[in-house]
This record gives sequence, C-alpha cells and structure tokens, in this order.
Amino acid sequence: MNMNVRILTGSEIDEAEKLAYEVLVWEQDWIIPENPTGLRVEGDRLRDTYDPIATWFGIFDGDALIGCNRICGRLHGYFELEHYHPLPDFIGRGKAMEGTHLAVKEEGADPDNLLLELSW
Repeated sequence: MNMNVRILTGSEIDEAEKLAYEVLVWEQDWIIPENPTGLRVEGDRLRDTYDPIATWFGIFDGDALIGCNRICGRLHGYFELEHYHPLPDFIGRGKAMEGTHLAVKEEGADPDNLLLELSW
C-alpha cells in the first residue's frame, strides 16, 4: 500500500462527503432521525450545519480516496457532540477540535494495519 493523508479541498471534499454517506449511512442502513445539527443526506452526500467550518482529511491509497475524517471547532459555542451529549469536564472550554465523520472503505484498507501504514 502507498498510503498518505492530506487536507482536502474543493471537489475532494465532495468526494469525502460521498464516502461518509456510503460508509456511515448506506452500508450501515442508517436512517438519520430528526436532529439538532441538521445532519442529513443531500443526494449522495452526508451534510450538516458544521460543514462550513469543517476541515476534511483524506486517506489515500495511491490516488484513491479510501477514508476520510473531519475536524471542527465550536459553532456558535458548541461542538457537534454537545447537541447530543454533555461533555466531560476535562474537555473544558479551551481551544479544542472535534473529529467526526470518520469513514474508511471496507475493501480499501486493512483496519488492522491502517494506522501502522499511515504512521510511516
């Protein structure tokens, strides 16, 4: 495997949103309930109100996007998770980021070796 991770831009973000939809919604038969962060499917992409402040990362095997994740700061003072669960006290109100929408293609990576591959 020739794996690397990089920040996504432009149409690469669209591809990551599609991958998140495929892995998290379609493959898992997830029916997204009404929710406070506007999490929804638009066409074949997973979207929500945190999209404008999200930084997406792509995991590539060569030129193929096989995984994605995004990080977000607080939007209007809240992490996405805070709309669903209280945060532990140790997280506090300091400068922190939240990782969401982690999705890896099942056929694209060996989960037992993915972190090892990326660490080199």
